[in-house]
Amino acid sequence: MKISSYYFLLLLIIIAFFGCKKQSDPASEVISAKYYDISVTITTINNFASYSLANTIYKSGDAVLVYWKKFLVNSYVQIPYIYKISPETVGVNIWSEISSFSPTLFINTTRIDGDPGSPWTSDTYLEFRIIIIKSSSELYLSNITLSDYNQVRKYFKLHE
Repeated sequence: MKISSYYFLLLLIIIAFFGCKKQSDPASEVISAKYYDISVTITTINNFASYSLANTIYKSGDAVLVYWKKFLVNSYVQIPYIYKISPETVGVNIWSEISSFSPTLFINTTRIDGDPGSPWTSDTYLEFRIIIIKSSSELYLSNITLSDYNQVRKYFKLHE
């Protein structure tokens, strides 16, 4: 009887260690993401500028989040974004797109009143932070606001 008790105890230990599958914690998943600081100049003649993603980790199908570094403020806002100097001025819509033919990010600026041409009265230097998230990443983004740069930075563990 004593031997069968040892076998029973051994069987319980084996089941405890090998029989239960550990649930994965979505927050502990390794997510492949990287950020890049870029700058472009929008001229008074054009309303866009381009940036090659060839020297980044970007591949077709990856997610790209683009944040504009606001003038005179050390903070980022996700684009598209409407920038206005004051309530009386015409706003500038700042938005991005990625070429389907080459790994190129286009930064576009248009007047929100619809008038054609560049919305800038002089050549304008714009700074951005782009975050590239690999398409192979398993994302659980229900608890994150992508428009909040600081939440995104913490979630993807991006060190500045």
